[in-house]
Amino acid sequence: MTKPSTSFWVYSIIFLFFGLFLIWFFRNYEYVTEDIYVGYQGKARHNNLYAAQLLIEKMGIPSETIRPVNKLHIETLNTQDTIVLKQNDYALAEFYTERMLYWVSQGGHLILNSSVLHSQEYEEADDDEVGDYFLQRLQVLRQQNDNVENNATAKFNWQGYKLEVDLSLYYYLESENFTSDRIETEYGTQLLSFVHGNGRVTILSELDFIKNDEIGDYDHAQFLWLLVNFDNRQPSKVWLVLTSGGQFPSFFELLWKNMKWILISGGVWLVIWLWYVSRRFGFILPVPEKSRRRLLEHVEASGQFLWQQKQSHYLLHRVQQQTWQRLAIVHPQWLHLPQDQLCQHLADITQIQALEINHALELAQTSEQAVHIQFSETDFTRAIQVFNMIRKVL
Repeated sequence: MTKPSTSFWVYSIIFLFFGLFLIWFFRNYEYVTEDIYVGYQGKARHNNLYAAQLLIEKMGIPSETIRPVNKLHIETLNTQDTIVLKQNDYALAEFYTERMLYWVSQGGHLILNSSVLHSQEYEEADDDEVGDYFLQRLQVLRQQNDNVENNATAKFNWQGYKLEVDLSLYYYLESENFTSDRIETEYGTQLLSFVHGNGRVTILSELDFIKNDEIGDYDHAQFLWLLVNFDNRQPSKVWLVLTSGGQFPSFFELLWKNMKWILISGGVWLVIWLWYVSRRFGFILPVPEKSRRRLLEHVEASGQFLWQQKQSHYLLHRVQQQTWQRLAIVHPQWLHLPQDQLCQHLADITQIQALEINHALELAQTSEQAVHIQFSETDFTRAIQVFNMIRKVL
């Protein structure tokens, strides 16, 4: 029988410690699930009344949420519709108040709350102090309750149902006008309903119970359904409207309302002016060709400039170089001859006197040594002619 090897004992110790670790871990830790609130997702994340909208739609009535209020085209609404207007920080502007009340008088139903606190008498309250045109027109005051128990809810009987709703009992409503219906609690009036023309206006102390995070509590969903179906009048569509900073009419809407005919006249004149300026008389003039200069003109201008700048030596030197380059190709052996012999050979083939060729060479050599020398026009012209005749013969 062989003895266990060293590696066997090492692995055994490792497995022993691993087993002890597992026993300790499972005795001190356990798997626990935890719910983490991540907020609303999808449409509910941006629409605080989305749950109310789904509730109304599931009950068989089309519903839509509008925000801000200037996106609601009141003139196009059906008089059998219902508007649920939730006013937040600011009351609705007078412009939209008048339009909504006119729509209500044609047969619509408006359900709203107020966010304005006011406790003065109607006779003493001026327009700036009231701040809520609905309350002012219907002569309703929203006052504050000082004796309200914490977490108190409103319990009342309404339309044959016993309901419990978490209304804001810190406020209540008052009105001396006749109301077709109201909800009274031990903390004051929480709902007032007025007949306005052929329609109805229902004012509540608050409408927070229709928000996504509260509509599932108590009897909030049932209370909303009873409000929408007031007196068993099922609307053709329910509009859930949220007021915000965009409740005032847009600039273009105000322009169209107050300057409609001016805009139309301006548009007609603009069309006439565009038609007038777009007409063309006669043929299109041809595009003139770009003027071009002959190459010789550029050469003459360059030579004239160098002559005026006393750079005649440069011109003479360049002509001599071109001539000697041609001579190196045709008679390379002549380049090493003395100047008098070279002049004689060139005179034999060009019919130019050797003395004249020698004079041109001396002028060229003088220009290389003294760059600022100025030749006479006769000497310079004759030297150029000599070199050109030599280059042509070669």
